[in-house]
Formats: sequence, structure tokens, C-alpha cells
Amino acid sequence: MDISKVISEIKKIEGTDVETGLEYCASDEEIYVETVQDFLEDDRGSAVQEAFTQNDIDSYHINAHALKNLCYTLGLNELGDKAKELDDAAKIKDFEYIKAHNEELMSMYKDYTSRLKTIIEE
Repeated sequence: MDISKVISEIKKIEGTDVETGLEYCASDEEIYVETVQDFLEDDRGSAVQEAFTQNDIDSYHINAHALKNLCYTLGLNELGDKAKELDDAAKIKDFEYIKAHNEELMSMYKDYTSRLKTIIEE
């Protein structure tokens, strides 16, 4: 795997700030790519969706919060912002807001993970 090429391709994804992600990874591109791989393997989005399906607001809050933090750590700011909105809603137990916006979060999550997987697997 050509780490520099992977980084270059991730930078092309709208809504990403790889430089910030690299800062969280001690400016080490290899650690950053490994962290992206871990993010993809962890599949926090499935945990968020499962909590939503189960109407488990506490679990939803925990998983949306974790997704938000992971996104910001990787510089996936647009996705992190959407996860933050839903994390904030879960924090105040606003399930109506979550019902209205969960699908948008899941769609964004699937889009980002699909694009990242394509880059990582090249």
C-alpha cells in the first residue's frame, strides 16, 4: 500500500481535513492510515443504527458520541458535525430529532466509509 497515495486520495474527499487527522496521529501518515482502517473495521455506524432500531437512547448517545469523536480524530469533519448534532439530541433525549435526522447520518456514514474502503483497498 502506497501510504502517500492513500493520504492524497483521502484529501480529495469533500468534508475532510486530513491535516487535522494527522495532528492527532503524531503527524505520522502510517498511523493515520492504520487509524482509518480501524475506523472502518470498528463500524460504529452499525452500532448507532442498532441503537436507533432498538429505540435505545442511552446506547444511541454513547455510539453517536464515539462516532463523532472518531470522525473528528480522522478529520472527517462534515460527518463528525452530523454525528455531533445527533449526539447532542441524544444527550437531551430528543428522540424526535433523532428520528428525523438519523437516516441522513447513516447515509453520510455509508458514503464516507464506502469511499474510504475504496481508497484503502486499492
